[in-house]
Amino acid sequence: MEILFIVKKIISSFLMPFSIGLFLIILGLIFLFKKKIQKAKVFLILGLVWIIIISHSSFANFLLSSLENKYSTLKIIPKHTKYIVFLGGDMEN
Repeated sequence: MEILFIVKKIISSFLMPFSIGLFLIILGLIFLFKKKIQKAKVFLILGLVWIIIISHSSFANFLLSSLENKYSTLKIIPKHTKYIVFLGGDMEN
């Protein structure tokens, strides 16, 4: 069972967005050293563009907007509510 956990962690780390861009850049460098300039250009450009796109806040906001706008804000709290969990980002207190 432990080996499956390790395999899952290894595979999931390669499927992260930054890892995909890094993999494309490494492929481009491999093709560059093998003197396959056209393939190297394609993979290097794809990798750099991928990393630039996923690093930009507009792309992150675009992906998050569908999740954040799915639910409307709660204007009136129902009477039978016992608890409210507030998920905030304040780390000072």
